[in-house]
Amino acid sequence: MRVFGEAFDMIHSWMFSGRRVGAALSAVVFAYAAATAGAQEIKVKPTLGTQTPAPADAKTPAPTGPAPKIGAEEASHEFGQVWTGDKVNHTFLIRNTGDAVLKITQVKPSCGCTVAKQYDREIQPGATGKIPVTINTAKLKAKINKTITVKSNDTTTGDFRLTMTGTVKRRFEIDPARGASFGRIRPDEDLTRTLTLTNNMDKPSKLTLAAVKAGVFNAEIVEKEPGSVYELTISAKPPYAEKINRGNFKLQTDLPGKVGVDIAVSAYVPPLVEVTPPQVIIPKAQAKTRQQSVRVKFNSKEPHEILTATTNVPGAQVELKKIAESHYDVVLGLPANYAPPAAGHKLTLKTDDPKNAEVEVKITGRQTPKRQAPQRPAMQLSGKPVPDATFTLVDGKAVNTAEMKDDATLVMFYASWCGFCKRTLPTLNGYAKELEGKPVKIMAVSMDSLKEDGDTSKRARSRQSVIDQFKTLNVTLPQAFDNNKHGGSKFKVSSFPTMFLINKTGKIDRVYVGGAAATDGSLKKDIETLLSGKTLAAQKVDTTAPQKPRERPALKMAGKAAPAGTFMTAKDGSSVSLASSDTDATVAFFYASWCGYCKKSLPVLNEMSAKYASEGKSVRFVGVNQDTIVEQLDPKNRRAKTKADVMKQWADFGISFPQILDPNAVGRNDFKVSSFPTFFLIDKAGKIDKAYVGGTAINNGQLKKDIEAVLKGDSGKASAGK
Repeated sequence: MRVFGEAFDMIHSWMFSGRRVGAALSAVVFAYAAATAGAQEIKVKPTLGTQTPAPADAKTPAPTGPAPKIGAEEASHEFGQVWTGDKVNHTFLIRNTGDAVLKITQVKPSCGCTVAKQYDREIQPGATGKIPVTINTAKLKAKINKTITVKSNDTTTGDFRLTMTGTVKRRFEIDPARGASFGRIRPDEDLTRTLTLTNNMDKPSKLTLAAVKAGVFNAEIVEKEPGSVYELTISAKPPYAEKINRGNFKLQTDLPGKVGVDIAVSAYVPPLVEVTPPQVIIPKAQAKTRQQSVRVKFNSKEPHEILTATTNVPGAQVELKKIAESHYDVVLGLPANYAPPAAGHKLTLKTDDPKNAEVEVKITGRQTPKRQAPQRPAMQLSGKPVPDATFTLVDGKAVNTAEMKDDATLVMFYASWCGFCKRTLPTLNGYAKELEGKPVKIMAVSMDSLKEDGDTSKRARSRQSVIDQFKTLNVTLPQAFDNNKHGGSKFKVSSFPTMFLINKTGKIDRVYVGGAAATDGSLKKDIETLLSGKTLAAQKVDTTAPQKPRERPALKMAGKAAPAGTFMTAKDGSSVSLASSDTDATVAFFYASWCGYCKKSLPVLNEMSAKYASEGKSVRFVGVNQDTIVEQLDPKNRRAKTKADVMKQWADFGISFPQILDPNAVGRNDFKVSSFPTFFLIDKAGKIDKAYVGGTAINNGQLKKDIEAVLKGDSGKASAGK
């Protein structure tokens, strides 16, 4: 009956597309004839891990000329059974059966345990390329199916999927399955938990503890059945650090290759007197009285009481409600039109706990940051020599700012998606035609991120679409590209359009941010003034929003010893120090998952890490996450992330080097990090050779040069980078 279903689908689509119902009924007659003639239903089973074809109504046009075609000799690989902790390696062979170069723009594994290593980015027609894939099974068990999505310039195929399937079995089964996570505990609570570890292997194996202490936790192992069953007892006693306490116990085996079992331990410790919220914030005054509640809980074994609750808010009332043992609600009755002063007020709680005899809760108003005028750093270049920069014209020729010797040269930095730019370009094109034959040159420099460079963001454009936009706008100005942003960085471009008028001596006479000067005619007058041989008066730079040098305390860390604190890896909770390592160089990258510049820098660092590893060079890359980690997402704090979200982003980016967490900002404070990304190059002696703020040093190759210098032993010339 499938043909009937298809026929009625045709009726539905034709009726809503304006076709006649008669044609639709004809389809039903045809369907009936086909069915009675013994038409058979054909079931098409999709090939596992091949491709996701573009939908029928996709807007992507079919290629009219030579085009690539992606395929694979084996799109699905079954690796059989392995033990947890083993690494599964496989290389997929990708074929290009088309007649144009196949460009692989992204290889995206489905999770963080799967990593695509250095792969062939361009495959010639008829040739075969390689995509090596590694699965780290350290956190896996049972049947797994991992997907790797390959994006390319094959527009007809769409996303091409590779799969790796198999079974991962633990050498030792752990009971209970939740392991040694104690969850929330009291600050004065003694902890004990016993885990049973059962050998799943055919041969007996000896388990021993590498260390009996990890943080506040202690461990003891007892062999219950020789080489087969073990009991691991984990314990801890106060005092504990507030919030998260973590540890990791390594159980060594007598198996070859130093195979072991990791047991992560954690406990969340609230303060002895827990006040929620910890601070009372009054948004604004209101004409009627209001109530504000504060919940107080004593997190101790012994019961405690609040003796008195008072406030210094004039005219306020305080009501103390006991809702359970050691658990209170304190209700503030605030008078009408109350607004806290700048210094704030306080709620004072007196308790019978000698360690917390008096607890103060601040009462403040909502601090609204002053709105600053937009910063326009490009304006600082007015009156200064033109920066040395090179751009690439559409025809592939390079043009340097040193060659700009006309009486007047206008350089416009723009982006193809910018609406103001699209309105300004035709105006400048008209100027160029009017001034044709005179010593003036007008050039447009595109700062678009290009898909050919692997950028998959929403604003990324293909090189050809940027070129075609000029034809659509009927603009014939010289067009250049600055897709790596080197030139724009030197010209301090922070918004589009930004234009620079350069005189024949190579000095910038005018900086225009926005397109107003082009539309109101002032730009044309300035050009004509220069062409007449006159000098433009000094530009009045807007001083209402000066670009003050931002404090970069991290840059002062260059030349100093790296702080000796330790971090925990996001994957397995193992301890990591940035100050000590057996590698010749360490790149410590402090980032946040919401930071756009960080997200652009991470794939570049990943490629660098893989390249150094393939060359056998001793360089360690570490990502230090600076997100606020929460148990549950809060819509009021969009930048807060769960640990799972942070790890998923790392996996989605396919980053293979270690990721560590710094949720309490201890490392951030030690390294004096105040913005993201901030990263440090640390030599094998644990000294910070160089500090960087922003991603420029990653993209312009400076970091690579600095790493090579450290590897050659040419350190000690510490400096700060941006």
